[in-house]
Amino acid sequence: MKQWAALCAFVCLAAMPAVAATFDPAPYALDITTSRLANGLTVLVIRDVHVSDATVELWFRVGSGDETAEQHGLAHLFEHTLPGAKNVTTPVPNRLAQRRDSLDSNGSTAVDYTNMFQRVPATSIELPIAVFAERMSAAPESITDADLAANRDIVFAEFRNSIGRPWDAAVAGPMRRVLFGSDHPYGHAVIGTQLQLDALTTEDVRRWFRARYGAANTMLVVSGNVDPAQVVALAKKHFGSIAAGQSYPLALAPVTPRDRDESLALSVPQAKPSLTLAWRTPAWSDPSRQEVALAVELLRRRLTDALQCEVTEGYGFTGAAGGAAVLQLPCGDPSRARQLLSSFLTSTPDIAPVRDDRLADLSEQLQHLGWRSSRAQWVGEGLWLAGDAKAYLAQVERIATATPAS
Repeated sequence: MKQWAALCAFVCLAAMPAVAATFDPAPYALDITTSRLANGLTVLVIRDVHVSDATVELWFRVGSGDETAEQHGLAHLFEHTLPGAKNVTTPVPNRLAQRRDSLDSNGSTAVDYTNMFQRVPATSIELPIAVFAERMSAAPESITDADLAANRDIVFAEFRNSIGRPWDAAVAGPMRRVLFGSDHPYGHAVIGTQLQLDALTTEDVRRWFRARYGAANTMLVVSGNVDPAQVVALAKKHFGSIAAGQSYPLALAPVTPRDRDESLALSVPQAKPSLTLAWRTPAWSDPSRQEVALAVELLRRRLTDALQCEVTEGYGFTGAAGGAAVLQLPCGDPSRARQLLSSFLTSTPDIAPVRDDRLADLSEQLQHLGWRSSRAQWVGEGLWLAGDAKAYLAQVERIATATPAS
């Protein structure tokens, strides 16, 4: 029996027994092509002829889990500091095309990877590919003290804007230290701490760039109504001359199961007291994490009904070595929450509504061209965190065949 520790809560999850239910993967199948350039850059294409747009993403196999103990927050800071693409965007036609065709853009830093995202009409994928290639190939020396100062101020503003929200670093940092231990790569908040960020130098940022952002540590992900052969040709054209650099295969410390729960009281500046419940979860490659997701969602609904207030999902994550599932309770005290959880866990629930809703959500995400909770995220994480671009199918099957016992 595996036991995953919680803050203010304790849940035991047994390995799923064999089930007789059958699963048809056909409705969830995606047209996926993977290839690799001579310099090691991975090209992942998810083709869909039924849409008019496309997303272009650049993934780097580097995240907050790769930081040293003295530089928490560096990966996220560098997401903001990665140089721009002046050569590509300076010509007036390109600048006008960028303004016309950019439908959405963003970036994110996770525990195991960092990515940049752009959504454009499917006929306009070359410009964002060229932009990402120039940004990635910039000289580390082009990052100046002024660049670091400006982007550090942006991150500090994110700290201020997060106060009292589910991703508040004042809560996420201590919570992760309790869940994973301060020595584990996941044992701190992705955004880091203001004290450590303030101590970073321009040379620290340049060194990070040199070490982690070579072609062999990068993946180009294009999803939409595109021709895979054309995408590979464009990748060779714009990324082919970039140095391979060093590849960093995932080799993170495993998350050791624990047999007890822990409580943590924090004093943070917010309008009213709240309670956070957090559980450690299995690694991305372990399909049983879907049963954890179903169990936590079932608990969320039952807590909402019992407490008569809206219990919401917090800022959890799933990583190569494990993850966290989080619930936010705007009302109720720890002892009451413990009583409710104990009563819930001694009964046999009707999981059908939760299972069906989760299956519908995942099906919708696999059709979504957006930045998060999208087909690109599911397929990209499968390839990088489980070594299989179609690993998402095992996750879908686990949901579809879940039982009250599992």
